[in-house]
Amino acid sequence: MSSPLLIIVTGPPASGKSSIARRIAGRFGLPNVNKDGIKETLFDSLGWRNRRQSARVNQATRSLLFHFADVLLAAGRPFVLESNFRPRRDEPAFHRLAERYPFRPLQVHCDAPAEYLVRRFYGRWQAGRRHPGHADNLTASDIMQDIRSGQFGVLDIGGTVYRLDTGDFESIDFAPLYEAVRVALAEDERPSGA
Repeated sequence: MSSPLLIIVTGPPASGKSSIARRIAGRFGLPNVNKDGIKETLFDSLGWRNRRQSARVNQATRSLLFHFADVLLAAGRPFVLESNFRPRRDEPAFHRLAERYPFRPLQVHCDAPAEYLVRRFYGRWQAGRRHPGHADNLTASDIMQDIRSGQFGVLDIGGTVYRLDTGDFESIDFAPLYEAVRVALAEDERPSGA
């Protein structure tokens, strides 16, 4: 059996990562380890009071993301890992994972023009579609600066990169993405050396 496939769905906030990850996981019956799911579970368990506490939960969530990735890679399972990974901050953690459990990354990088992302970011908060523990209303200016400065680029971890323009989410043709995932998953089913 070849190294397991790790489908990494990443990109800036409000780029549609969570929706894309859910679609891929649902279509192919894969575990979906996602940042907001972990973070909101921690908020519901521990509560939230302010921006500082939200930042601490965010840091704990990153540690848990990589812990769950470690567990699934140890089991040789393909899965989806979704978060707004930052290359400078998160590449070392992916390299450490690869040293322990060689995996084949398929990186789905979601992105859209900054003005779309900013509008979506504010819109989802104002519509009440975000857990209040995220404190988006308190962190918005920092997030917007990070989006505009390109902090959420493609990870330099090898493997295949699939770039997905999510500017007009309703018009995305998912067929090529699904085919890329299908082909990559087929590699998991080939015997070694085939």
